[in-house]
Amino acid sequence: FFADNESSIRTILKRRLAAGQVFSIAFTQHVEELLLGDERRRVSVEWVPGHEDVAGQEATDRLAKAGTRRAT
Repeated sequence: FFADNESSIRTILKRRLAAGQVFSIAFTQHVEELLLGDERRRVSVEWVPGHEDVAGQEATDRLAKAGTRRAT
């Protein structure tokens, strides 16, 4: 998982999430479900600088925006 929002990454990596952090809680739950049953599975959360020439970042931003429009 790659993100250019350091605050979001810090929130996701906290072990104690507040009730209002709906997306962070959902992300954490999905990761936990993914990891269940196979100790070989790993999830890495990495920060990438925003607005830099990072391969695939523009496509990722478009997909993220499309996903938020679909979710509403």
